Amino acid sequence: MSAVTRSAATIVAALVVLSLVTAAPVTAQTADETASVTIGQINVEPANPTTDSRTVLTPTITNSETATGSAKLTEVSIRSGSVLNTADNLGRLGAGDSTEVPLAHTFDTPGERRITVSARGTNPDGSVFVVQKSVYLTVDDRSTDVDISARAQSVNGSTGVAATLTQYGTVPVESGEIQLRSQGETVDRAPLSNVSGSQSQTVTFDGDTIPAGELTVRAQYTLTDEYQSRSTATTLQYNPQRAADMALTAIETTARGTTYTISGDASNLGGADANAVLIDVAAAEGLSANGGYFVGTVETSEFATFDLTVTADSPVETVPVRVNYSADGEQFSETVTVDVSDTNAGLTVDRDPRPQSGGSPLGGLPVTALAVGVLVLVGIGIVAYRWRRS
Repeated sequence: MSAVTRSAATIVAALVVLSLVTAAPVTAQTADETASVTIGQINVEPANPTTDSRTVLTPTITNSETATGSAKLTEVSIRSGSVLNTADNLGRLGAGDSTEVPLAHTFDTPGERRITVSARGTNPDGSVFVVQKSVYLTVDDRSTDVDISARAQSVNGSTGVAATLTQYGTVPVESGEIQLRSQGETVDRAPLSNVSGSQSQTVTFDGDTIPAGELTVRAQYTLTDEYQSRSTATTLQYNPQRAADMALTAIETTARGTTYTISGDASNLGGADANAVLIDVAAAEGLSANGGYFVGTVETSEFATFDLTVTADSPVETVPVRVNYSADGEQFSETVTVDVSDTNAGLTVDRDPRPQSGGSPLGGLPVTALAVGVLVLVGIGIVAYRWRRS
């Protein structure tokens, strides 16, 4: 083959290769692809950071849903004057994609902080983008002042103990438990967690498992960023007592025909004040108390007198008396049966002040008896007069 022929063959081969390359699919991003990266919400945990305690800032980095290309996220950092923390090589964000980047830092001193979050990366065309967003923090001195208190309580007529743990300091109580102890033994326990600074958490214990007497209420807990547990305790003298316990005492009954008067004391034997105390006849056919007798409030360990008048259609031997009241925001109703049989047999127990038939206005004494009494008094007066004259 001549030199000219070989040169021509070489040119033809080159043209064929060029044609194949031009026909192959394009894998590189084109110039019209765009990305739009923004920094959304920046979460701060804990919400009230303190010195010498780990604070985590988590920004959300998003590529717009309207983007036509992906963005390469190369770096996200937080800074306050100087760089506090950085994360690198975070991958690509397609259209509508988001990623959360947690970055931690421990502050040495308290005070106001302006933290700037920066996200750096490359656009589809290879150009570099940098977006920033700031968040403001107040860093408090790390302190702890945990207190526990306890009280006996009554819920729905059942007694128990309510224990409250309060963190007056700035460091959150991460987890722990409150224990009830009697004579050195744990009789019940309840978990607690996530008690922020200046916040409280209350747990309750059912009185069925709690013995009467002195109780030790102890909290064992772990603070945020600490591994060793702490404890604090208080004592409580526990004497189970119903919050609501009204009783009718010193009952006396009188009757006039089929009208019965029931008198006595409404005594509060419970552990809370009884409010809106109303003494009334319970629903029964043929009995009426015309709305009952309103007592009002009876403080704990106190009593109030009442005087209930009940009208019956016919003589009865017992009257159901109902006591309605409220205690600790709950409504209660108790019914007692009062025996009135001793006041019956159709007799009138109360004296009628009006004179009976054939009597006098002076208590119903007969006229003859009154006259004899007057003559006797006159005779005694005459004898005494003669004796003094002799």
